[in-house]
Amino acid sequence: MNAPRKAFYLSDIPAAMRREQWPIGAALMNRWFAARGWAMPTAVKRGRQPAPPRAVDTTSVTMHWAMTVPRFAAAQRRLLATWSHGERLGPSSGEVVAQVRRWMSIYRVAGDRAFRFGDLTRRVPVIDIDCAINREVVDSAWYGAVDDFYAAFGSALVRLAVSGMVEPVTGGWRVTIDQVGTYLRDSYDFNGDQPLGSWGPDGLSRVAILAPAIEVDVRKQPALLRQGFAYFSVGNESFRRYRGVTGMGGDFMIYSDIRVQRLNQPVVVMVPR
Repeated sequence: MNAPRKAFYLSDIPAAMRREQWPIGAALMNRWFAARGWAMPTAVKRGRQPAPPRAVDTTSVTMHWAMTVPRFAAAQRRLLATWSHGERLGPSSGEVVAQVRRWMSIYRVAGDRAFRFGDLTRRVPVIDIDCAINREVVDSAWYGAVDDFYAAFGSALVRLAVSGMVEPVTGGWRVTIDQVGTYLRDSYDFNGDQPLGSWGPDGLSRVAILAPAIEVDVRKQPALLRQGFAYFSVGNESFRRYRGVTGMGGDFMIYSDIRVQRLNQPVVVMVPR
């Protein structure tokens, strides 16, 4: 007679990720489990207000690692190639106008003299608020080769920030952008309803679609019937249930480091008064 399977809980998923050789996904999920319970507000998720310092991660993910993922590297190249061209420059110009005006207000810069807008040497969360103007979505790999990037993010964003000289001219200011920086930004949260696949001790299954819901409370011994299953269904709701049961599970923002490059041909944007 086969021995009953060892119970598998939501908090066992990082170990399953490591068996899949997905160390970044495992590390990020372990951080979420270890943090005091906190659900990310929409304003923080959308970048309209900063996350509290305890809910910001700037060390777990690097651009060097992200650029080894073909779909991220393709999105980064696409963003660099298109943000200042054609129809896409319109939205970018609007963001430049808004960011320059905000910069002048926050940093109390006099508008009657030239000044430099954007500082790409600062911490990336600050850069993201101060001078980011465009983005590119890195699509999920659910329908392709599932990998560590999928385990860590599903989908994510490549963000583009700018820096340049601002000079007063008749009717406003001329912004000459001569530097751009790209970085990864994502929110690690479980808001909304989203299926996350079926998980078991050996990792992720894309075919176990009728698996029972995973148990979130390690103090609770799963029913005998559940011990015959190799995989369990996981979704955003599973993590919210875990937070409700344990009081742990803190959402957080993820920023990589930034890759800065000087433009061979600066981009000029006008900011009206």
